Amino acid sequence: MKKKLLKGVLVIFSLIILAYLALQVHNHKRNQANRNRTISANKSKLDEIDAQSGKFFPDIVLLDEKGNERHLNEYASKVVFLDFWYTRCVPCIEQHPSSAALQTRFKADTNVVFVNIAIEDDFDRWTNYLAANEVAGQNLFLERTHVSTGKEFGVTSFPTYAVLGAENKIMGLTSGSQLRPGTSKAGSNGLVSNINADWILLEAKKGITAREALIKYYTSDREYALWVAKYRSKYKDDF
Repeated sequence: MKKKLLKGVLVIFSLIILAYLALQVHNHKRNQANRNRTISANKSKLDEIDAQSGKFFPDIVLLDEKGNERHLNEYASKVVFLDFWYTRCVPCIEQHPSSAALQTRFKADTNVVFVNIAIEDDFDRWTNYLAANEVAGQNLFLERTHVSTGKEFGVTSFPTYAVLGAENKIMGLTSGSQLRPGTSKAGSNGLVSNINADWILLEAKKGITAREALIKYYTSDREYALWVAKYRSKYKDDF
């Protein structure tokens, strides 16, 4: 009698385990299908930010405000957030307050640096602008010697933002909204901080590309969701 009872219990238990495993497989397939659909729906944005990924940013000659030559290789051991702009670009300038707020949140993180590269044809106009306006971050100048300056490394419009990893390896580059420090605020002309810019930079420190970081956002990944809740709580006045 006891053996039959034990056997019956084992059968029921086995069926429960099999049902549980079947449910897990079903949920995994469903989640994977949802993930693939979400990635497909955002393919254009992901492809854009990923177009230059894996390439190494060229060691272009830049100038600081005193006219001294500078190179991005100086930051080769850091994660670098690049902001390509120029002094007459209104959308670029509108992003500066959000960029300053982003930099404040990373102020204690010495492994992330913020570099603004102005592509201009007038060095004096750039230095005069900086003297009259606060632009947070390290400011460098790239002479616009011809119309294609910047196009060889993917800067075709302004503002354009890029994230570089070790040895200046491109981890993401886009003129779209994904990397912008601020995004349009519903119902007003103002900007609100773009939390995904922070997320992408933090993921870049772990060697994760901007594309993979955004996929976690687009697919409501649990790691991303938990981070957002914690981060929003910490910087509740920013988002």
